[in-house]
Amino acid sequence: MKIDETPFSFLHKLELLRESKITNACFLLFTKNDTILSTIEMGRFQDDITIKDALSVRADLITEVDVVLNFIMKHIRKEYIITGKTQRDEFWEYPLNAIRKIVINMIVHRDYMHSGDSGIKIFDDRIEFFNPGELPNSISIQNLLNGSYVSDCRNKLIAFAFKEIGWIEKYGSGIKRISHAFRTHGCDAPVFENFQHGFRVKCFQNKTKQN
Repeated sequence: MKIDETPFSFLHKLELLRESKITNACFLLFTKNDTILSTIEMGRFQDDITIKDALSVRADLITEVDVVLNFIMKHIRKEYIITGKTQRDEFWEYPLNAIRKIVINMIVHRDYMHSGDSGIKIFDDRIEFFNPGELPNSISIQNLLNGSYVSDCRNKLIAFAFKEIGWIEKYGSGIKRISHAFRTHGCDAPVFENFQHGFRVKCFQNKTKQN
């Protein structure tokens, strides 16, 4: 996305600069150095305890989106479909647009004041996403699934920045879109749940592609 204004104007517009000082959100969004505050641990598991590949990412929040998505794409299956067109169509075992939305939601809604890390576990038949920070008490899992709630964003400045660069839509619409995308792709809808000190999403592969 092209930004037609000076960096300082853009940061002030997003309220990421206050009295010429950066906010915590600004630091997380644009830091050049690795920071443990934004750590995401990722692993490709052979079973519940055997790790075949792993990666820790501790970058700015913008960079993390692509790093995480690339790791996931490295470890899920893709088929090429011959349709008669010049270029072959690709079919991934998970809907990539919905996976990207889940990753972005993780990064936007994480509790960055908690000492725990975000985590992603890729298994043969599923992917599990975990984030520190439970749902607000005012929102139940059922509210989340049917969209009957008013968004209560934990990190408003981070969410606003991601909205301004076009990476999220209006607040509160993402979960229904994600579930619909999975069902359209031939997968079960993801399972969303409060888990320990955070929130977990379980995604299951396309039923026709299971071994």
